This record gives sequence, C-alpha cells and structure tokens, in this order.
Amino acid sequence: MTNKYVSVIFCLLCIVCPLRAQSPEQQAQQSQQSQQSSDGGGGSGSGGGYYVIEQRYVQQLVWIGDTYTLKYEVVIEKDEGGGYKTFLREFTEKPGLLVSLPVGKYRYRVIPYDYLEQPGEASGWETIEVKPAPGAAGDTASPINLYVSASLTPLFPLYGRMREIFGTKFYAAGASVRFGALYNKLQWFNPGLELSTSWYALNNAKSVDIIGSQTGVTGINIVAQKPLPNKMAVTVRAGAAMLYQVSEVNMEDYSYWTGGLATQINLEASFMWFAYKRLYLEAGLGFYHMLNNDGNSGILRPWIGVGWQF
Repeated sequence: MTNKYVSVIFCLLCIVCPLRAQSPEQQAQQSQQSQQSSDGGGGSGSGGGYYVIEQRYVQQLVWIGDTYTLKYEVVIEKDEGGGYKTFLREFTEKPGLLVSLPVGKYRYRVIPYDYLEQPGEASGWETIEVKPAPGAAGDTASPINLYVSASLTPLFPLYGRMREIFGTKFYAAGASVRFGALYNKLQWFNPGLELSTSWYALNNAKSVDIIGSQTGVTGINIVAQKPLPNKMAVTVRAGAAMLYQVSEVNMEDYSYWTGGLATQINLEASFMWFAYKRLYLEAGLGFYHMLNNDGNSGILRPWIGVGWQF
C-alpha cells in the first residue's frame, strides 16, 4: 500500500512540475558550469582549479516552413578537422531556430515531420562559419604590431650635386631593411615608429675618369598605416637619416678616396598586400633630400620587397 501511494505522489509531482525546455543560452551556461566543476570548481576552491569559459555566439537559422508539417528536427554538425561530427540535434515547431555556437565551421540540415510524426525528406546540408566578433578579438589581441621587411631599392638622382656627378641614369644596386612597431587601437589609422638601414652604389664613367660611390644610410621614420579591405594597406612615412658616403675617384694620372657624413630628410609612401597570413608584399616610392656642405641633392628611390608582421 505504501508503494502505491508513493507512485501516485510521484506521478502528481511530474504533472504539476513538468521539466522545462532550456534555451540555447541556458544550455551554454549549464555547459560552462559543468566544465568549471569538472576542472576543479573555480579559482578559489581548495583544489586549485580554474575556470574554462567558452565564448559562444548566437545564430538564427531560418527556413521555409510547410503547412502540413508538425515539427522540424534540426541537425547541426561541427567540422572537427578530420570531418564533421554531430554537435546538436533539436526539435522545433517553428520554421526557425536560435542556437548558441562556439567559433568554428558547421553544417546543418532540417528534417520535417508530418502530423503522424513520420520524418519527411531532409534538406540539403547548409554550411555556416562562426567567427569571433571584431570587438572581442581586439580586446585580447596585442595593441602593438611589429614588422620587419627587406626590399630592393634602385635609385634616380633628381637634382643637385648627385645629378651633376652621376647624371640622371637609373642605378639598380640598392637594398634596404626595415623594422617597426605600429599601434593598432585607433579607428582611422595605425601610427608607429620605424628604424631603417639601406645601401646603394653609384658608378659613373666619363672617358678615362671613373667616379664610384658606396653609401650607407641609417634612419628613423614616423609611420602612419591605413588598413584597407581585402588584406591591403597604405603606409606613409616621414623622418630623417644619417648617411656615410665613400667615393673613389680614378682620373687619368691619379686616384683618391673621399667620404663623409651627411643628413637626409625622408618622405615615403607604399602599398602593402598581405599575401599569406602575416606575410606581405610591399611596393613603394621614396623621396630623399640630402644636406651636404658641397651642395644639397635630391634622389628618388622606388622599392619592392617582402615583410612579416608579428
């Protein structure tokens, strides 16, 4: 008799207090709490555990419904690298479902059920990709981007002492290396500083007179970079440099060496394209005004190079 009353009371409780269906957000919260408990119960527990928080994003799945459909079964599979595995199966009576998914690649399909609860023909697989929100990614990323690049930098003398000695020819021998840092938290552009070092060689032969020059340049630039769509960017630079130039003069009867320090003003602009992840190609043009006791000079240096942003 006692067992009979217990059974009746249990049935009444099930009727009065039915199980509640959980929303995707409640499922995500419960999943986080379960994960935290399995990892030690929290950062302040005696077991020295820690919290594992899974970032999820709400997705609205919508499809065209049917009048003779009682309910729909939504099957979501996640790409695990080696293939898709079932992530979620859920029923809904509406032609849409709100789900909460972690970052990753998924596919889903919908199976309709008629009023006899018999499954109909399933839809084709639809793929979706959940990406982190830009704000969330920016909060965890470093505010500083470092980069290093190397390039070929030919030279054209434009005016002044350089043009008088070497003419307006194209000199292909030249190279440069750059290292810089950019601050990426501003909305319109990324400001930064850059250190650069470069080398170029000039050689001008006139009858029996030969003048050759080797120049090394070390400078610092203020940088402003504007990110563009499609993994591209435009960069402008302005700064100053110190250069040391060594020249050899071979004349008909004698030869001698000369050299010295000079200062230089830099103005540069370049276009960048990130070809693969953080690897980028860069093409640019620089104007340089050299201040020298023997006379000022101006040169133009186009360049093409490759770099890596950290």
